[in-house]
Parts: sequence; structure tokens; C-alpha cells
Amino acid sequence: AAKPAGPGSLDAVASIGRLDVNGAMPSSTVRRGIERSLAGYRECYRAAARSAAKTPATSVKISFEIDESGLIRNVKAGDAPLPGMASCVRDTTARMRSQATPDVGVAHAAVVITFAPTGP
Repeated sequence: AAKPAGPGSLDAVASIGRLDVNGAMPSSTVRRGIERSLAGYRECYRAAARSAAKTPATSVKISFEIDESGLIRNVKAGDAPLPGMASCVRDTTARMRSQATPDVGVAHAAVVITFAPTGP
């Protein structure tokens, strides 16, 4: 008889699935900021996976603005299949600081973070 599937590893590797930047700022700069946040996104996944006792493969869409001082504003995170995960991802993104600033005005970024479950 097949064993019922357990909760899985309750862990997943976070990576950037897609990144779009509009505004006077190179996407490579935004990518570096997000790459520094990947460990935080992974912690969001781990905490949410533990509380839900499941390990789904998933992705979360994030959008935000970077203002002239490099601050991250108006962060929005799309739905995630694990409770609490979207708000954690949003808060992690909001703590990000850009080391570069837009040449003029505000830059808008849209990112998809993918979560690939690790082995058991």
C-alpha cells in the first residue's frame, strides 16, 4: 500500500522567476536588492510551510516602487498558497534598500519569486 504523502521538507529555495522594471533605473540594480532578500523570502516560506504542514511549489508576485532616496514604497504581494506567506514576503520586500536610486522620479518594479521545494 502506498504511504500517505507527508508534509514534505517544509522548505523551498527562493529564486527570481521574472523581473520587470519601469523607470530610470537598471533592472540589474533591482535584481541585486532582491537577491539579497531571497534568504528572507525562504524564511517566510519555511514559517508558513511549518504552520500549514505542507510544502507546495509556488510563486508570489511582488510589486513596489523605489523612490529618489532608494526607499522601497507601495509594496504589494500577491496571493500565496500558505497562510501568512504573502504578508511576510511583503514585509521582507519593504525592508529592502536600494543602493542606487532612480536617475529621475520613481522606478516601478514587478517581480515573481518562485519557491522550489527541497528534497525530504
